[in-house]
Amino acid sequence: MAHTSDSHTTGRSGGRAIGGTGTPAGFPVAVRRPVRLLGAACALLALAFVLGACATTEDAPAPSNVIEVREPKPAVVYPKPLEGGEELGMFGPRLTLREFLTRTLREEYFSLGDLYAPPPDDFFNMYFTQLHMENAVLHLAKDVVHYSADPGGLAVALKNGNLMVWSGWSCPGVAVPGSSGARFMSWDSASPILAACDADGLRIRLFDLRHCAQVHTIELRSPVTAMALSPKGTWLGAVTEVRDLVVGRSLGNLRKVAVLRFEPAAIGFSPQEGLMLVLDQGGWVTMWAPHAARYVDRFQISPGPYASARFAGDRLHVVTREGRTMDWDLVKRAEVAPDGSRSRFYAEDGVLYYRTWQQRPVKKMHLGRPELAVWLSRGAHMLRVHDIDGGVRYYSATDGSQQPPVEAGDWLPLDMDPAEGFSVDERRFVLADVVFQKDHKRLMCRTVPGQGFFLWWTMVQRPGEYHPHPGKLPDRTNLAADAAVSWVGLEAPENLP
Repeated sequence: MAHTSDSHTTGRSGGRAIGGTGTPAGFPVAVRRPVRLLGAACALLALAFVLGACATTEDAPAPSNVIEVREPKPAVVYPKPLEGGEELGMFGPRLTLREFLTRTLREEYFSLGDLYAPPPDDFFNMYFTQLHMENAVLHLAKDVVHYSADPGGLAVALKNGNLMVWSGWSCPGVAVPGSSGARFMSWDSASPILAACDADGLRIRLFDLRHCAQVHTIELRSPVTAMALSPKGTWLGAVTEVRDLVVGRSLGNLRKVAVLRFEPAAIGFSPQEGLMLVLDQGGWVTMWAPHAARYVDRFQISPGPYASARFAGDRLHVVTREGRTMDWDLVKRAEVAPDGSRSRFYAEDGVLYYRTWQQRPVKKMHLGRPELAVWLSRGAHMLRVHDIDGGVRYYSATDGSQQPPVEAGDWLPLDMDPAEGFSVDERRFVLADVVFQKDHKRLMCRTVPGQGFFLWWTMVQRPGEYHPHPGKLPDRTNLAADAAVSWVGLEAPENLP
């Protein structure tokens, strides 16, 4: 049972009330005095983050005037995750997170395998394709209750009680017994231990992803409202509906160490597990040493209410209900500029998404033949292009560069050849480039600023083999046939987690 001794505490249910203003009620004098030494506490917190709150000699005496925070020795030594490949399990093949995201990207977005596949002969000149570059948003899972994600892995709790895992560990998933699902879950990809709380919040289950097995259960007196497993899986912290803050070994028992005055907004651990941190809706960040179940310090950020909040290393990311985003440096205790560490994962209406760092081509089909027309004004030395997207653009008839719109009264249409080219005097211009040709089937591409790439297939009389830039499309900004053209790669991004 999650409990604590009541012999030296005060407040509701014997816990220490924390948060709000003043010294936490019920702290003995030996604890109150160091709390007032803010300079020493700030230095201690910085040391905890930089050195992992390390003072690992268990029997070294604590100084009389400072609160000691020591990192415990790991309870277990975990083997390294597996390297690549797939292994079959009861939840399907084991995939690393990178493999899962790459496969999903290939299934949901444009694939290079489709680019060079011509349509049946009857469909030539019946449609053309537009590829617009944008950040890909991948649909990863539905009916999602909770999830944990970092660059090394992803775990998702579903309504049906299944916990799906994509990581280097051998287990692709486990299940919470029964059909009621899980209320919360917490996990870090560096650890094989995953924690999940039953739907009623009264039981926390610990799973070992090396064996796809439940290895421990913790019973609680009040339903859990927030929960966090430490990065190495050593410690487990939780807040219950009566605002009890409990902490202990993840494969042991939990002990009540305090009572929060406000509802919790986020709970987490420092990277080396030396500190447990809790943010409440009053804006108070409270720090505990989990190995000693001991209060360390607290400070206040901008008061809530918050829509979301999470601890990430030595940073706290907060979003208010008004939509304002804030980043706080937990060592400096000050608001700072975002550091780019925000998660690419997010959930909306029970659907989990991932937004790629790099832009990807999004495919859109247009019925009918692509329509391109060019007009020449010799008086203005300009070309007027009635473009494939319906827009009108102007280019110099001298060097082919794009120009602002001009007024002229001598516009005359020009004839174009099958390669979408034309000539003005001795200078040749082209509106599109050949991307690929196999026998009599040729793939053309026209780049439109702000609209992306437009591609279509044509039949040509002379057969040929042409594939100069595999996996790339031309980004032509100048219509002169001899102008330099940039070729943009369409390969899957390399920096998926």
